[in-house]
Amino acid sequence: MPTKFRLPKRKIYFGKFREITSIFFFFPSSRWTPFSENISYFLRAHLKKDRMRGIKRIHWDVTANCQMQCLYCSKRFIRETLFGTSEAIGPLLPLDRIKIILEEAHLLGVEYLDLTGGEPFLHPHFREIIATLEKYNLKYYPVTKYIFNLSEVKEYRALGLKEIMISLDTLNPLVADLLYNDKRFIPKMCKSISFLVNAGVHVSVSSIVGNFNITELYDFINTMMSLGVEVIRLQDFANLIFTFRGEYNKFRKIL
Repeated sequence: MPTKFRLPKRKIYFGKFREITSIFFFFPSSRWTPFSENISYFLRAHLKKDRMRGIKRIHWDVTANCQMQCLYCSKRFIRETLFGTSEAIGPLLPLDRIKIILEEAHLLGVEYLDLTGGEPFLHPHFREIIATLEKYNLKYYPVTKYIFNLSEVKEYRALGLKEIMISLDTLNPLVADLLYNDKRFIPKMCKSISFLVNAGVHVSVSSIVGNFNITELYDFINTMMSLGVEVIRLQDFANLIFTFRGEYNKFRKIL
């Protein structure tokens, strides 16, 4: 039996809030195992009628591993700050433990999971994770820069993938090279979006807006709509909640 958390008093933890319906839940690697082992205890300890009606949504960093080196990546900044490396940290949680956690989420009344990372589609068991989510009728929303080929789209659609959010900020190959270190990223991603839309997946796009892309925003939105994107979320770069350091500072005025 894992040791239970020594939780602070509720008035310290929740203050005057009367209802909490979502929780950030990070367990990309075994470094988070003590938390993941006790997630059901943590939630049950606070599912009080006068405090919480139940957790409905979980934000899950599926993995810290990523194929990209995006200039504005907060997760990369966190890894470099806390662990001194931009690489993924630690081994992943075992698939059996992940399945138990998702079952617990289902039993506790969770309805929705935001799946992010890192790159969630690089998790070696992501197909099994989706199958488990479908088994418990949990809605999920992967956020990704993954480039799908047609066979992968068909496979994930058959597993039950219904919606996805693509992180894409520009149609300019020079800006893409600056942000993603890949001049060919834009045509590859547009083709991937077309595969997803044609397969019946509901596609949203999330974009960081700054000086680097503000003049192309109209064309960007029209292009995404022409590809069949249903929702476009725009986020002001100045309001991102993380701090630049080191080599990022020289790009701050550009962004």
